[in-house]
Amino acid sequence: MKIYKYLTRISIASCMLFGVSIFQGCMEDSLNDPTGKVSEEEIGRDGFAANAFFLTLCDYAYPIATENIYNTNESLIGDCYGRYQVMATDKFKNSNFATYNAPEAWLNYQFGDDNVMVMVYGAWNKIKNLTQGTGVNFAWAQILRVATMQRMVDMYGALPYSQISSDKLSTPYDTMEEAYRAMFTDLTNAINVMTNYVNEYPTNKSMAKYDKVYDGDFRKWVKFANSLKLRMAIRVRFAAPDLAEAMAVEAITHPIGVIRSNEDNTTSLGSKNQLYTVLCKWPDHRVAADIVSYMKGYKDPRMEKYFQKQTIGTGYDDYLGMRAGLSYGNESTGPKFSTIKVGTMDRTLWMSAAETTFNMAEAAMLHWNIGKERAKDLYNAAIKLSFEQWGAEGAEAYLNNDTYAQSNYADPFNQGSVAAVSTITIKWKDGNDEENLERLITQKWIALWPLGQEAWSEYRRTGYPHFFPLMNGNGSNLPVANRIPFPPSEYIRNADNVKEAVQKLGADNYETKVWWQRKDK
Repeated sequence: MKIYKYLTRISIASCMLFGVSIFQGCMEDSLNDPTGKVSEEEIGRDGFAANAFFLTLCDYAYPIATENIYNTNESLIGDCYGRYQVMATDKFKNSNFATYNAPEAWLNYQFGDDNVMVMVYGAWNKIKNLTQGTGVNFAWAQILRVATMQRMVDMYGALPYSQISSDKLSTPYDTMEEAYRAMFTDLTNAINVMTNYVNEYPTNKSMAKYDKVYDGDFRKWVKFANSLKLRMAIRVRFAAPDLAEAMAVEAITHPIGVIRSNEDNTTSLGSKNQLYTVLCKWPDHRVAADIVSYMKGYKDPRMEKYFQKQTIGTGYDDYLGMRAGLSYGNESTGPKFSTIKVGTMDRTLWMSAAETTFNMAEAAMLHWNIGKERAKDLYNAAIKLSFEQWGAEGAEAYLNNDTYAQSNYADPFNQGSVAAVSTITIKWKDGNDEENLERLITQKWIALWPLGQEAWSEYRRTGYPHFFPLMNGNGSNLPVANRIPFPPSEYIRNADNVKEAVQKLGADNYETKVWWQRKDK
């Protein structure tokens, strides 16, 4: 059939595995006019239209198109700032995000021609034009766009979003608040359109060939979209409590609802799991001491699911994390520390039922009108869901333990040993909201693994869990960055707009807090 022939042609043209982008062009216009090298006449031929562009959106909404895309968007930034991973060798010593001195090339990655901003807006603009911005497929594209840009604006604190169009060569930045409010609107509209479609065509999965996540099951996409809306609502609850409550209530009480079971978890798989290559096979990252010390202290059965034991060169047969800011040697003589445990063909997690249930627990703590479930019960349910997700035993004993706490950290090379920085226990204790917030976020942080971007955002939002101090932090006392600087390339091609964004932020550096951060932490 012609459609398969055309899918092959588009996929080869657009797939980053071959280093070619249909959206590449001059840097000045690629973000807003990514019409690329496939003509409208070609797209109209064969009746294929926008479908292949959803493959691109699925690859970049959570950035796993290639190992380099994952590396430049996640492992170097959120994975390290979320204290799941560290930069381990001397290869990038004193020149990385973790120590607040990333080189210019790293700062430019996200806005590069073959990276997230250009690729996502290229695909999204094409779908928007071909669908005329209506219908269930455009609603799906909107959900994927919001999933991408919510992650991006959380990194920078401001982002081009609401004024992106195909007829502008430079684009104004939305403040984080403006972007979030626009994303809530877009997401709500998309949920409404997709819900109506699902109700009318409950068994239709015509887009399965172009859906790397749910195989065309739009009902599950509605659950993801509601869960994303809830994630965003909880994210802004200190900055805009009324907005946060309204959005959370809408998401949770929606007829289709949010992700509450592991069978609905949002995952995807391309040619392979990019975490396997970047975090296991490459020598640049090792597991952070922070998460290992918490899980060791809690005697957490999920450790064997999360980490590889380290048995070479240290005398240890143990899970061994590494302090952030340290580095040990080169690729061959270097880090004798644990790596993530992941298979080359494991699906990549975007969002889990455990995360959604922790978000519901926080909403219940705030007495939002989400139903009769209590915060304690939702907290316990979230822990159980995480254990189930990872195939770990012993959830009931774990969540009822009221004595275990984070362990001290002993560095086998005697450079990074440090005492525990938290005494928070596991079992829920009614009465102290701040203590329970630390308890909830600490357990949520463990359950979010391996989503480093979300772990980083939760730390910035709440101040929890407590992290070990950063070593060799280039003169900064911050444990992790509050944001990353805008790309230097934006000061060339979009100078007026990025300067206006900086003026609204206050400063373009790692220290400047973003809108939704808790100001007393």
